[in-house]
Amino acid sequence: MRLFGLLMAMIMGVSFTACEADEDAIISIVVDGEVNLEPLVGEQINISYNVVSDNKLDLVEHIINNVPVASVEDFSSSNSYAGTFTIPTNTVGQVIASIRVTDRKGLVEMRTFTINVQSNIETYTAVLLGNQSTTAEGSFYASSTNRVYKYAESGANAATIDFVYVLDGTKHAIAAPNDPIFTTILTNVSSWTTRNATKLKITLLSKEDFNAISNDAEITEQTNVVLSIVTELAVDDVVAFTTAQGKKGLFMIETIANNTMTIKVKVQE
Repeated sequence: MRLFGLLMAMIMGVSFTACEADEDAIISIVVDGEVNLEPLVGEQINISYNVVSDNKLDLVEHIINNVPVASVEDFSSSNSYAGTFTIPTNTVGQVIASIRVTDRKGLVEMRTFTINVQSNIETYTAVLLGNQSTTAEGSFYASSTNRVYKYAESGANAATIDFVYVLDGTKHAIAAPNDPIFTTILTNVSSWTTRNATKLKITLLSKEDFNAISNDAEITEQTNVVLSIVTELAVDDVVAFTTAQGKKGLFMIETIANNTMTIKVKVQE
C-alpha cells in the first residue's frame, strides 16, 4: 500500500508539472518593421513576421475579415516559422487582417491589424458653374484646388484653371483654356499669359459607374482623351479630363438649369 501510494503521488506530481508547463507555454509572433495601417487603395501591404513556439507548431493561418485565406501546416523547424502575409487593398475601407498560430497542444495566439485603406482620389460635390450669360456664378474651374473663378479674377488665376463652362449657341459645352472658343465667346481672356491645354472626352460611363469609383484605376483606364472641347452635354454625362500637369480626372453633370451647371468631380490626388 505504501508503494502504491508513493507511485500515485509521483504520477500526480508528473501530471501537475506537465500541466504547469503547458500553462506557461507561449507562442511569440514578432513583426519585422512597422506596418502601414493607412495605405492608399491598390498599395499592397506585405507583413513579414516570425513565430516562435515552446511547443511544436501545428498551424499558421492568414485571416482577412474573419476568413482564412492561406495556411501553413508543414514546417522545416517544429518550433519556429518565418512568413510573409500579403494583404490586398483593392477597395477603400477597413480591412481586419490576422495571423493566427496554433501549436500541437492546442494553444492559440493571434496578431491582428486594423488597416484603413485610403482613397487616392479627391472627390468634390455640387460644384456650381455659370456660363458666359451670367455673372452671378463663376465659369472657370481649377481641379487642383476645387475653386471656381469669375471673369474678373480668372486672369490672375489662369495658371490653375483647367476648364470653363460655356454656352455655344444652344449647346452646353466644357472647354479647355487653349480652345479657340475662349477668344471667340470669352473675349476678356485673350490677355491671359497661360492657357492650359486640358484634354477632354465624353465617356461611356454611367452615373452608377461614376459614383462607384473610389480609386484612380477606373480614371486612368480612360484613353483617347484628346479634345479641347466637349459639347452638347446633358445631365448624367461623364467626362474624362487630363490637366496640363498630367493629372487625370472625371466629372459628371448633375444639373443644367438657368445658365448654370452643377458637376461632381473625381480627380487624382
